[in-house]
Amino acid sequence: MTSDFRVFLGLDVGKSVHHAAGLTAGGEQLHDGPLPNTEPKLAALFHKLTRHGRPLVVVDQPATTGAQPVAIARAAGALSSLATAKASPFTPRCGWTFEMSSRN
Repeated sequence: MTSDFRVFLGLDVGKSVHHAAGLTAGGEQLHDGPLPNTEPKLAALFHKLTRHGRPLVVVDQPATTGAQPVAIARAAGALSSLATAKASPFTPRCGWTFEMSSRN
């Protein structure tokens, strides 16, 4: 299987602050930390990630709080996915979302 995605970003969305973890296809960590829930901050992160290649963005809540990051990611040329639970068995580093959620 081949993919044109070079960057993978998981977003654990919250009402005021999200947690974002981004990796290159080679495993280099590009971002891991809190991210304010504002359009300029989200857009800046997606722009930063696109410098490393086309990003795939995985969001844990598609309809409510996650709708804004999905729209901003798509506008930045990233593909957004809502399949965090389905993707985690295939990508060992994606489990961070569940680990983060279990602490809340």
